[in-house]
Amino acid sequence: MTRMTLIAATLVGALAFLALGASLALPAFTLAQFAVLGGALGVLVVYDVREHRIPNRIVLPAAGACAVLSLIGGVQLEHLLGGFVLLLALLVIAFALARALGMGDVKLVLLLLCGLDGTTPRAVIFGIALLR
Repeated sequence: MTRMTLIAATLVGALAFLALGASLALPAFTLAQFAVLGGALGVLVVYDVREHRIPNRIVLPAAGACAVLSLIGGVQLEHLLGGFVLLLALLVIAFALARALGMGDVKLVLLLLCGLDGTTPRAVIFGIALLR
């Protein structure tokens, strides 16, 4: 995997999420949060497709940056509560049924939770419904 591929994937993801945020007239902190989330997801797609793994060195700093931007932007903690409950449930499932759910999936939920201000439960449920 070349460095240029990873940079391109990061830029495409970040710009796509920025464009979405701008079209919704989101505030500056949310736009920054979307750029981090989109960039991380863009490069994670490359890793997942090529290596079938989700590297901690990308997910964890991106989730941390999104969490900080989310708190600075004034997210309400009750919005995050449902997301953390979902995260804990998925963590238990990942430990109990590793064949059904991997830690990469749990890490992605953490990133989405921090990047989408706690709307992760709806996003995950929607995603599961689309798989059926």
